[in-house]
Amino acid sequence: MDAESVSEQLPVNIERDFDYLLSFLPRGWKKQARSCGALRRCRKIPDASVLLRPLLLHLAEGCSLRETAVRLKEGDILDLSDVAIMDRLRQSEKWFNWMNNRMLEIWIARKPAEVFGFGRKILLADGTRIQE
Repeated sequence: MDAESVSEQLPVNIERDFDYLLSFLPRGWKKQARSCGALRRCRKIPDASVLLRPLLLHLAEGCSLRETAVRLKEGDILDLSDVAIMDRLRQSEKWFNWMNNRMLEIWIARKPAEVFGFGRKILLADGTRIQE
């Protein structure tokens, strides 16, 4: 059975899946959203998990800012303009950096061989490049 047919059989539950994704984030990630300046005003975005959703949609799906805004609105998730998403993304740099560093600490503490298997060399490279 190939990956495509497996994914067709699995029921999609966006809330459950998003909650599962959040379970991988380090302790204190919500509090750090405020401390790092990602969550300053809470007009349309009341908390860190609501902020994270549009940012991940934009970054992980590779959507343009405008497409991200449209998807959020059509999915009844959030009503933000593309400019507002861009501003939130800029304000979230320190927050994403903090989460990334904490997650690396957790993985390294577990010893790479336990996470990735024995006898494998691990090469970490940051090849990210976001350009709008």
